[in-house]
Amino acid sequence: MRCRLRRPQPGRPVRRPGRDRQGERFEGQVALVTGGGSGIGLAVAEVLAAGGASVGLFGRNLERLRTAEKKIVAAGGEATACAGDVRDLDSVQSAVAEVEQRYGPITFAVNAAGTGVGQKYLCDEDEESWLRTIDTNLNGSFRFCRAVVPGMMHRRRGSIVLVSSAAGKRGVPANTAYSASKWGLNGLVRSLALEVGSAHVRVNAVCPGFTDTEMVRGESL
Repeated sequence: MRCRLRRPQPGRPVRRPGRDRQGERFEGQVALVTGGGSGIGLAVAEVLAAGGASVGLFGRNLERLRTAEKKIVAAGGEATACAGDVRDLDSVQSAVAEVEQRYGPITFAVNAAGTGVGQKYLCDEDEESWLRTIDTNLNGSFRFCRAVVPGMMHRRRGSIVLVSSAAGKRGVPANTAYSASKWGLNGLVRSLALEVGSAHVRVNAVCPGFTDTEMVRGESL
C-alpha cells in the first residue's frame, strides 16, 4: 500500500476525519525521519504522522520501512518508504528530493539512524569498526544536515533533530567509538545551530539513555 499523493496546501491545513485538535499540531507539515523503520526513529515517525505530518521513512532495510509505512497509513497517517544509507550523501539527497516531490518542502528532519554494533575496548578495536561507527553516527549526521539545511535556509523555516546519546555527554567504557561519535554529533549540533539560527532554522539534539531497541540488540538501522 502506498501513501496518498495529496499534497497539503501551505498555510491551509487539511483536517482529517477522526483527528481532534490536539492531534493536529503537525498538520500540513512534512517530515523526513532516518532510521524510521524501527526503534526511536519509528516512534518519532508515528508521533509526527499521528499529529498530521506527512512522513518520509529513510533507512537501509526497505522491507522494514514498508512495514512501518503500512502501519502508519493503516492508522490514518501519510508515509512513504525511502531506502538509502546515511553513509551515502547521494542517497540522502535523493530521499529529500523524493519526499519533497511527493509532499512538499521538508519542515521537520529527524536523524535517528545510527549504529552501536560491535563496540569494544579501544585496545581490542580494529580501525575498520572504528571508522564504520564514526561514518554512520557522525558523518551520517553531517550528510543528513547537508542534504536538508540549504532548502530550510532558503525558505527560512525548519527544525532539525539529531538523535545523540547520553554516551555523548559522558564516557562509556568499551564504547569508545560510539561515545566519540556522539560527542562529535553534539558538537555538530551546537555549531550548526549558530550557523543557521539567523535563517530561522532550529537544530537540536536529544540524548536518550539506554533504550530497548533493535540497535541495542545488535542491529544497525
